Amino acid sequence: MTRGRGHPSAASAHVLALAALLTGCGGGATSTTDAGQPTACMHEDPTCAAPAPSYSADVRPILEEACATCHYAGSNLARSALTSYSDVHSVYGAALGQVSACLMPPPSQPLLTAEARTTLLTWLACGAPDN
Repeated sequence: MTRGRGHPSAASAHVLALAALLTGCGGGATSTTDAGQPTACMHEDPTCAAPAPSYSADVRPILEEACATCHYAGSNLARSALTSYSDVHSVYGAALGQVSACLMPPPSQPLLTAEARTTLLTWLACGAPDN
């Protein structure tokens, strides 16, 4: 995975960065309390289910509640705003990776409910349609 004089290729650098990000996440499904609240975030590989969740009806409320407190224009807390469809669509691949790998929401924030997480991941896996 090196190129030239022992310098890592861009691909190997990305693989190493991804591996470092994923080491803090377990495997399996989100576990919940008897009240349905999540107790831990577990990595999962989402798939697109037809019909895809609706951005306006299903996804936007999740983003407004769980993401927009940090992900807004001009925020010093997050690199990307997630306050409009175009904001989210421009980073949906990264968002899919971070949510499925349990990197978002961050540990300092409440976990998504199992239902919200599944809805968001399914929508992202479907290509983040504007529906």
